[in-house]
Amino acid sequence: MRHNECSPSQVARIIACPGSRRLLRQKAKSTNEYAEEGTMLHGVVAYKILENYSNEYPIVADTSILTEEFPELTREQNTTVEECLDYFEALLRELNLTTTINQIYIEVLTDLYWADLPECGGHSDIVIESEGRLDIIDWKFGQGVFVDSIDNVQAKTYALGCFDNIETVHNTTTYTHIVQPRLDNMSAFRIPGIALASWLENVLKPAILKSREADANCIPSEFCKWCVGVTCKARADSVRQTAANVFEPYAKGKTIQDFEKLEDLAYLLEQAKVVDTFIKELGATILSRCMTNEGFPGYKAVPGRSIRGWKDPIQAEKTMNVLAENPEYGFEFEDLYTTKFITVAQAEKLCKSMKKVDIFKALWYKPQGKAVLAPDSDPRPPISLDAQNVFKDFIQE
Repeated sequence: MRHNECSPSQVARIIACPGSRRLLRQKAKSTNEYAEEGTMLHGVVAYKILENYSNEYPIVADTSILTEEFPELTREQNTTVEECLDYFEALLRELNLTTTINQIYIEVLTDLYWADLPECGGHSDIVIESEGRLDIIDWKFGQGVFVDSIDNVQAKTYALGCFDNIETVHNTTTYTHIVQPRLDNMSAFRIPGIALASWLENVLKPAILKSREADANCIPSEFCKWCVGVTCKARADSVRQTAANVFEPYAKGKTIQDFEKLEDLAYLLEQAKVVDTFIKELGATILSRCMTNEGFPGYKAVPGRSIRGWKDPIQAEKTMNVLAENPEYGFEFEDLYTTKFITVAQAEKLCKSMKKVDIFKALWYKPQGKAVLAPDSDPRPPISLDAQNVFKDFIQE
């Protein structure tokens, strides 16, 4: 699927750093197994919706990117697809109770030509047009990054691409939906028409216009890891200054005991994380170059620690079974095999409705995870080590 330089998935980065649009033209396009799986699962969901609902609802689909030929899905992938379809079905039931569905679009190309932003087009997963309402569904199959529906830039850009004038934007309430089954994240966000129109005029359009400039400035941000990485001068300059801030107190003879405010230490920790991330990316970049003919002065790629594996597991099993019959080797058939009861997550995947079965829910518990540092803005509640909290599971009412 082709993406524009300013496709909805790229807009958040461009708003934060207009110059990144220019920089990414220098970066070779790449993919990985996770992206390929995500593309495949998008296609499966699109095909199943078209197959199951085309006789019941008016549907427009970009059939050029749909296919009936998919690899056999794993049990987990099937569950993921089913959860997407369940969400879609639930949304349709809700809409049928409150409004009239006029049109459903599947993987169709949206664009902002009407707003003089033609480069902001992209294929939207699901668009549902109803009386006075627009619903945008974005399927997310990753599990590394939690995607929030609140003020989601990508979904808002898709939504704007469904209109053809600013008046219609004003008169329509938009709902953006993020469906991320593997993180149990399914949420919706309501955007009044006037708010979406204001975001277009005051945020999106100025950023895209700025990114068109040949000398658009680069502003280091959270999106740097998805851009050109350590080769960005603006980011390198920012990290260099950050490193200077981290080590300045120590250069002046300070020690940890000399910091009177804990807030000062917390600030240094956050700054040090930025430097550490840059150093790790720098090492990964050098390793990547060492793996090619390009090379890197003073470094080379060498094999790391590896674990031995069977050349042919089936043949190995047969041979080891034969050896087990010979007392000379001192082991028995039972020594060749280990058994381990499946995990709670694996048990849930055995049956789609398992999560809702009371007798199953009574079998498991979720212990508190290992303590990790997080900023105050993190939605997770803080860990309390007071006795009441530590022994709460053992206190009888």
